[in-house]
Amino acid sequence: MAGLLAARVASQFAAQVTLMERDHLPPDGRFRPGTPQARHVHGLLARGLNILNDLFPGFDADLDAAGIARVEWMWDTMQHVPTGWTPRYHSGIVSRPITRPLLEHLVRTRIRAIPNIRLRDGLEVTGLLLEDGRVHGVTMQSRPRSAGAPESLRADLVIDASGRASKSSEWLAEAGYGAPNETLIDAHMGYGTREYAMETRPPFDALLALPRPDDPRGGVLTVVEDGRWLMTLAGYGEEHHPPTDGDAFDAYARALPLEPLQNALAHARPVGPVYGYHRTANIFRHYERARLPAGFIVTGDAVCAFNPVYGQGMTASAIAAETLHHTLLRHDARDPAFPANFQPALARAVADAWLMATSEDLRYEHAIGGPANLKTRVQHGALDILFQAVPVSPKVSKALLETLHMLRSPLGLFTPDVLAAFGVGMLKRLARPPQANDAVEAGGGDDIATRVEGGL
Repeated sequence: MAGLLAARVASQFAAQVTLMERDHLPPDGRFRPGTPQARHVHGLLARGLNILNDLFPGFDADLDAAGIARVEWMWDTMQHVPTGWTPRYHSGIVSRPITRPLLEHLVRTRIRAIPNIRLRDGLEVTGLLLEDGRVHGVTMQSRPRSAGAPESLRADLVIDASGRASKSSEWLAEAGYGAPNETLIDAHMGYGTREYAMETRPPFDALLALPRPDDPRGGVLTVVEDGRWLMTLAGYGEEHHPPTDGDAFDAYARALPLEPLQNALAHARPVGPVYGYHRTANIFRHYERARLPAGFIVTGDAVCAFNPVYGQGMTASAIAAETLHHTLLRHDARDPAFPANFQPALARAVADAWLMATSEDLRYEHAIGGPANLKTRVQHGALDILFQAVPVSPKVSKALLETLHMLRSPLGLFTPDVLAAFGVGMLKRLARPPQANDAVEAGGGDDIATRVEGGL
């Protein structure tokens, strides 16, 4: 996704853009080996969807044509947080539940329609053409290697969007530039996913249960295209990883104390095997502090990769594309200073996402990169206090939801209106404490929609 979106932006400034993909791309929205996490539930957050619609006008109509539902968070969804069930209300925040392979296919279809973008698949980039302080292009090899001789391609700007497995730091070190420093925070989260067919449709389009240190298991059950349902279950710490054996996975799911989930699974039939995934560390490669040659930048997961449980990856790639666009408007890509302008801007742009992901992972004592420092512990305490009001305050809930969807900075949670709503919510909670498993149905007797419009 980072490469596709970067190519879209670059096409507005360059005569020719060549996009190279290691995999042989399928002709439709099928799984491919280069995205091993694609079998699992993916979340395109609201900000990411907004950016896609900016980059590809009418993209929402593409999603409609593909039969992708419009899901309004907190009205069409159910969410269990550490303090109980979030109320059902009209948030106005809409996302589209779609599998990663199909979303990528729809974006790639748009990319193929842009005349000055050439997409070449089955090509592995093997190194940089670097001389006199500038990257002049790349070397590449067909896959499989017997399919053709090595090639090279010259370019004014090379953008590495090759993900977690990027080799740029190695290539730069070999050329004498030194590898960028890395920050790694790993809470050892693992997850597994299985597809289900629903005999009776649940009263929600998605159900999300957030793990926490005293109960480190959670997951999501969501509808996707073609009426299919995916359930991804996650656990922090190896002893809590969901098993990949089908019967054991279903037993893991039945052990979650979430009545709406259990009611849905009572009418669900497993379809296919369980797929596991454990590569969930947060990794920040600090290219913003590195010495880089001219004509070369790094973006997407190759710079900053997140624990996927927070659903930030694709939206962070969209934000990176937005950052590239802003930088190209101000600076010529051929300027030797271009990397020094882009990389710090990208680091700032993804800082909030990094803060949210890593501060939550640092709640777990076993996390590599911990323990949490004083600043992070203060953030934990402040969020824990706000979460106390979530079951009874749609306004506090919506502020947290906007932060999750990257529509609001984490610092924006502590504005006077949110704090006032928190105070009102806590008074309500004292008057009528919510039950931890007391789910609120959409359109139920508690007129939550009216309360949101009334500003409480």
